[in-house]
Amino acid sequence: MKYSRKEEGFRGQQLFVIPPDVTALGSLSPLNRNLRISAAGYYPAAAGHQKSRQEPIVEGILLYCRQGSGFVRSGGKTFFLHARQACYLPPGQSHIYGSSDNDPWSLYWMHLKGDLLDMYLRPLKNERIAAVSSEADEQVLQLFEMLFKALERGYSREIMVHTGQLAAAILTTLFYSNRDFNPRMGSENSRRLDDAVNGMQERVSEGLDFSLSEMALSVGLSIPHFSELFKKGMGYPPVEYFSRLRIQKACRLLELTDRSIQKVAVQCAYADQYYFSRVFKKIMGLPPSEYRKKVQQKV
Repeated sequence: MKYSRKEEGFRGQQLFVIPPDVTALGSLSPLNRNLRISAAGYYPAAAGHQKSRQEPIVEGILLYCRQGSGFVRSGGKTFFLHARQACYLPPGQSHIYGSSDNDPWSLYWMHLKGDLLDMYLRPLKNERIAAVSSEADEQVLQLFEMLFKALERGYSREIMVHTGQLAAAILTTLFYSNRDFNPRMGSENSRRLDDAVNGMQERVSEGLDFSLSEMALSVGLSIPHFSELFKKGMGYPPVEYFSRLRIQKACRLLELTDRSIQKVAVQCAYADQYYFSRVFKKIMGLPPSEYRKKVQQKV
């Protein structure tokens, strides 16, 4: 790859640097103490873009390469960033990063501070780069557009709270709800879990029961391996998780319709109303009839 140097000035770019007095702790809402932005931007088709900081800065930097490619050098290591990949540069380290001349990147970026910043980035602890799924990519682009529109309005206390929450949504979308990045499970197993959960949701929506053997077969695993993987990734065994999805649907029907308990049970694939009531009480803490009364009182 060939690289040249140009720090700024790209057609269609977005660039926001928030004044230091706005991000000073004394000026912030308590909500911003957890996470806040000090700068953000977007450089489209940024041929020649390069940024070098030999003196460490106090903010962390999120880089999201939307298209094209580039390089990042930090902590004595060099790696390459390609389309739909994100990385994070921690504070306190010198670094340099730049776009490829042959395949210039379109780069979204944020400078971040906050007491909980490390927690948002915990999934990246042992990873340099996060691959980003098409679904997560679409959400991240929308969130950045919302972020830029908010910053165009200025830097009021309320806007800073809003932008901090948008930054949190960007980080959690990239590193917590992104099917192509799951260091704990691995990308392939993460996709299997997504497929399994999608299959369960379809069955719940159609009022169908659950077959553990069919679900394991659909994702190419044995029943023991699938059950172990599912519990590790989702926190519950597959059968219990499916039951919770059914009860979630039952809650909506009890809240939003006047259907009888028996009809609600049938729509949630429970042939036995009394068994449905026992499962419902075990998960929700009270029987369906009492749950309906309680939510109606709240409304």
